[in-house]
Amino acid sequence: MEKLDIIGVSLDNFTMPEALQKAKEIILAGKPGYMAFLNVSQLVFCMENEQLHDCYRNAQMVLVDGTNITRLAKILHTPVKEKIYGNDFIYEVCKMASENDFSVFFLGGAPGGAEQAVEKIRKASPQLKLAGTYAPPYGFENDVNEMNRINEMLKASKADLLFVGLGSPKQDYFIRDNKEKYGIAFSIPIGSGIDITGDVYKRAPRWVSEIGLEWLYRCCQEPKRLFKRYFTVIYKVGKYYRKYKKSK
Repeated sequence: MEKLDIIGVSLDNFTMPEALQKAKEIILAGKPGYMAFLNVSQLVFCMENEQLHDCYRNAQMVLVDGTNITRLAKILHTPVKEKIYGNDFIYEVCKMASENDFSVFFLGGAPGGAEQAVEKIRKASPQLKLAGTYAPPYGFENDVNEMNRINEMLKASKADLLFVGLGSPKQDYFIRDNKEKYGIAFSIPIGSGIDITGDVYKRAPRWVSEIGLEWLYRCCQEPKRLFKRYFTVIYKVGKYYRKYKKSK
C-alpha cells in the first residue's frame, strides 16, 4: 500500500475505487475502525495538536480531500493518484453500502440535516439501509449522560457504518474515545458533510472546487465564523511548508 508524507502527515495514495474497497474490507473485518480526510485545515491542526495527529496516525485509512492538498503533494514531488472530495465520498461509500447490504447511521449536523441528506443520497442509492440519525445538542461532549445515551443509541442501531459530522477535532476525538463503546465497524468523520449533502449549506460549484477555492466559497457563506480561521490556515501552511523543506 503506497503512503505519502504530506509535511509529516501520512496519507494513503488511493483512487476512489481503491478507497471504497478498503472501506468494505474494514467493515467486513468487524473490528471498530475509522478513517480521516486530510485538507489544509486538518494539516495545520495536526501540526499544532499532537492528539489530533495521533488520531491520524492510528486511522485505518487517510484520504486526500480536495485540490489544495493535491497541489501540495505535487510540490513535494509525491503526487496523488486521484483527487477525492469528502462530499463525493459520502455518496460513493453509501452506494457501496447499499450494494453490500450495509446499514448507515448519521451523527451530527443541524437538526433535520441528516434526514435531508439521506433523502438526497437515496436518489442515487434507493436501497440504502438507514440505521438512524441524531443531531446532538451543543456541548454534548461535556455531558456524561448525553454521551452515554449516544453510545447506547449507536450500539443499539447495529449500524455497519457511521458518518460523524461534528467538526474537527471534536469528531476525531469522539471517534477515538468511543468507537469501542458503540462498536460500529467503520466510522467516517465528515465535518460539515451532512449539512452540505442535506443542503443546509450550499456546496461550492465543481469548477470552484477544481481551482482550490472551495474554502473561499464556504467563507463567504459564514464569514464571521470562517474568515479569520481560513486565512490563518493559509499563513500557517506556508510557514510549516518552509520549516519542513529546511528539515529535509
